[in-house]
Amino acid sequence: YTTSLIDGEPLPKFASADYRLGNFEGVTIGVKYGRILANGNEWNARLESYSTTGNGPNSIVYPDLDAVIFQMSYNFALGGRR
Repeated sequence: YTTSLIDGEPLPKFASADYRLGNFEGVTIGVKYGRILANGNEWNARLESYSTTGNGPNSIVYPDLDAVIFQMSYNFALGGRR
């Protein structure tokens, strides 16, 4: 990963503008709870915490990230059975 290429300087063997390819550490922790209902359908809820820390010289351009994610889902069983 690199933020830019400078005209006149030698090109690296590989280059990408995708910051997800840079050096970073990521941690995700969370909990999920769900139930299967009497009709066979299922619901669940999930809560997660996600943190990333940049390790390279571009961490100023792309600072650390902290996010909280809450997700709910409902699944329908075909024919009332799972």
